[in-house]
Amino acid sequence: MQFYNPVRYRSAHLRVFNMQGQQLWQAPLQKGTQELEIPAGQWASGLYLLQYEADGRVLQVEKVVRE
Repeated sequence: MQFYNPVRYRSAHLRVFNMQGQQLWQAPLQKGTQELEIPAGQWASGLYLLQYEADGRVLQVEKVVRE
């Protein structure tokens, strides 16, 4: 996954949730990181939510379909 992660944030995380709201995975992001591999190989097909959080605030949520 590629995304924009400005250097100005002290702390940033990427989290993945299933549609039942269960967090399946999370990773801290280093300042300026713009690409991250998500280990979704064992996840079932379906809809997932990717949440980008920085400095304690949710800044973006995207729906992702795993086929």
